[in-house]
Amino acid sequence: MRFRLQDLFTLMSGVIMLVMAVQVIVSGVSNLFKSHTVQAVSGVTVWGAAIASIVMLVVWYFNRRGGQQLDNSTLLAAAKDSLSDALTSIGTLISLSGVLLFKFAWLDSVASIVIGFFIFAAGLQIFRDSGLQLINYSDPKVEKNYINTIQQIDGVNQVNAIDVQYSGSLVALSLVIAVSPRMTVAASFQLSERIEQVMRNQYGIIDTKVMFMPQT
Repeated sequence: MRFRLQDLFTLMSGVIMLVMAVQVIVSGVSNLFKSHTVQAVSGVTVWGAAIASIVMLVVWYFNRRGGQQLDNSTLLAAAKDSLSDALTSIGTLISLSGVLLFKFAWLDSVASIVIGFFIFAAGLQIFRDSGLQLINYSDPKVEKNYINTIQQIDGVNQVNAIDVQYSGSLVALSLVIAVSPRMTVAASFQLSERIEQVMRNQYGIIDTKVMFMPQT
């Protein structure tokens, strides 16, 4: 249940990013067609935007690295959110620099539109990935890799069925495999343990349940 809540939280983060992106794009387009007056920009403001950009990029880097190491969807979503904040700061830096150096008052609106589309793309990907995990969608290519790996294990004649379950960033498998009808209970237990160890070491799968059927 806890990992389902993690998927739900990630899904909500994606929705929030989508709403925020639409607001940024609409605001940028609206401001683009308004008359612009060039306002004075100080060097301190530009430096502040530069420092904010660097800080958010550092936050994005550590969130992304932690999410990849722990295979944690919440941290990865937070990393994309941090990257959106960093790009917003970079866009602000570019627009302020444009006003300060070249008196391009419209640059702020253009930067907002570009950043808005990036945030929308990131939010859409988060929404899609977390939504698919909530409904236990499994990529057929990933399933095929699992099956090929399992069928290479000595004692497995064929994988008859496979079911992939997601709990947040954790993955569990349920298998039906065909084995020799002469296989003993002890040998089938050892084979089950070997399959679980291979799938954990190679794919990080936390649990593999195996059901045996005699090969006909």
